[in-house]
Amino acid sequence: MSLNSEISTRIEAGQAAVLAQTELLHRDFGQAESEWKQDGTRVTATDIAISENIFASLSTTFPDDQYFSEELTEAEAPIPVTSRYCWVLDPIDGTNNFAIGIPHCAIGLALLEDGQPIYGYVYDL
Repeated sequence: MSLNSEISTRIEAGQAAVLAQTELLHRDFGQAESEWKQDGTRVTATDIAISENIFASLSTTFPDDQYFSEELTEAEAPIPVTSRYCWVLDPIDGTNNFAIGIPHCAIGLALLEDGQPIYGYVYDL
């Protein structure tokens, strides 16, 4: 079974977008200053930068896709998925570990088609 070109192009772009952030992840590991979100969870400037960088890269090629990040999306209610393709990002899964220098953290990105997951990326530090 071969993937259609729309999906193949997105898979390649997603991989490139995640890999482009690994240097930042390694550079800031254990050194990023933390802030606390309203829900009491930790966030770092690196979380925000990775989110912004990945979405900037992808939205250049796929402007009609939707983008959701744990660190950029603040909503009181669920946001409906209205586009055919959607990206869901946790820029640093394990922010607590990342911030204090425990190497159990990762960048996680998912690609959805019509609301269903079709591909995922995990870059494990």
